Amino acid sequence: MMENYRTWYGVELDEDTAEVFRHYLRERGIRYEPSSAWNLIHFECYMTNEERKAANDFIQGVVSK
Repeated sequence: MMENYRTWYGVELDEDTAEVFRHYLRERGIRYEPSSAWNLIHFECYMTNEERKAANDFIQGVVSK
C-alpha cells in the first residue's frame, strides 16, 4: 500500500529542462505546481516514490544530453 502513497516532491530546473519536464508530467497526468525561483523554475510534484524515481531518471537523461 505504501507504494501508492503520494506526497509532494520539489525540484528546480533551468528553463529548457523545465519545459521538457512539464510535458513529461502532463503526459503522465501527474499533478504539479511550477513557480519562478530566480533564474530557475521550481516544481512541486505530487507523486508516488516510484513516479519520483522515474521522473529523476527522466531528468537525468535530459540533462546529460
